[in-house]
Amino acid sequence: PKAVNIAFFACSSFEHVQRTFALARQKLGEVLSAVEFCDRMAIDFVLKREAGTGVRDPLEEKFPFYVLVETSGSDGEHDQEKLHRFLEAAMSGDDDAAVQDGERGGHWGA
Repeated sequence: PKAVNIAFFACSSFEHVQRTFALARQKLGEVLSAVEFCDRMAIDFVLKREAGTGVRDPLEEKFPFYVLVETSGSDGEHDQEKLHRFLEAAMSGDDDAAVQDGERGGHWGA
């Protein structure tokens, strides 16, 4: 793929994880290439195991759950537009979510 982007969400509940997944499928369609989630325990495990290697917490504030959404496609402008519409929809709700989006590679050396 020519264009790969990610959005990393911090979620306050598992229900929010499920809503984020459903919204990603609805809004991103053919450019959606991956949706992954983990809980705080998994983040803490990685941070402890990788202590001293430069690995850091992906967000400043701690949340119970995290979701990573990845898009990939051949038209970067089109993909970015779809991702931004998804982010706007995800952030327009009343959920307390922190979102970071950007080029692939910014999170944990992905």
